[in-house]
Amino acid sequence: MRSFVNSKAVPDSASLRNHSVGVEGGRPAPSANRTREYSGARSKAKKKLFTVGLGIDMPFFILVMVLLSIGILMMFSASYPFAYAEESDSYFYLKKQIGFALFGVAAMIGFSFLDYRFFYRKAKVFIALSYLVLIMVLFMPSATGVKRWITLGPISFQASEVSKFCIIVFFAFVATKFADKMHYFKYSIFAGIAVFFSTAFFLFLEPHYSCIAIIFMLILVMLYLGGMPAKYFVFIGAVVGALLLIAISTGILGYAMERMDGWGTALEYKNEDQWQSTWQTRNSLYAIGSGGVWGLGLGSSR
Repeated sequence: MRSFVNSKAVPDSASLRNHSVGVEGGRPAPSANRTREYSGARSKAKKKLFTVGLGIDMPFFILVMVLLSIGILMMFSASYPFAYAEESDSYFYLKKQIGFALFGVAAMIGFSFLDYRFFYRKAKVFIALSYLVLIMVLFMPSATGVKRWITLGPISFQASEVSKFCIIVFFAFVATKFADKMHYFKYSIFAGIAVFFSTAFFLFLEPHYSCIAIIFMLILVMLYLGGMPAKYFVFIGAVVGALLLIAISTGILGYAMERMDGWGTALEYKNEDQWQSTWQTRNSLYAIGSGGVWGLGLGSSR
């Protein structure tokens, strides 16, 4: 009996080692051939640009289409008198906007088949592109004292819009690459500070103060979703509060303060510069004054 127990029932150390190699979590380990096949398939998948068969998130797609349709309808109602006066065609802006919408929907559907790992591999290229467009726009002609638009032939776009997208991609990359280290200062706060202040510097030169606030919120949300501890919000709030006090006291936000001062004098003509800087506020007052809270209704805009 002892011989049976020693030789059959109790495995020796060599058997245990072989068993541990062959079994992982109670399942046989994959063979060397299958491991190589899996690694090869995974490396090929990483190099693919497009993936087919994943489908489209239909509830999200429907929401986008509903919002797009409402937006176009509202735009047409608000713009058709102006389009008739300026272009002799009430449908001028409607047709233009529908063209942009069709292009955008086609691009959206095309991007839905783009392998998301493409963005991970090119994250550093995207953040470099963000800085490139922010520098390019500074050499563009100014419009009413600001430089925000890049014009390339028939296409024009705001540099800040490109920057927003690139920053989201980059911090998704950071949160993925350092997923288990986001609670450390240098992998979360330090990266956020570096990107925010370098981006804010170029936006300040445009100037585009509202976008600085949006970029700040984008980075904050991306870092938090990526695993940054909530305790860091105290540090961030203190820094932002101090910077705002310095900016207001030194008058460095002169452009923004002029816009705010114009809110109370939007209907007064003092000079041409003041009249142009309060254009949006003045027309908002016209709209509320003529239509009240609920407006004049579709097709009755002025």
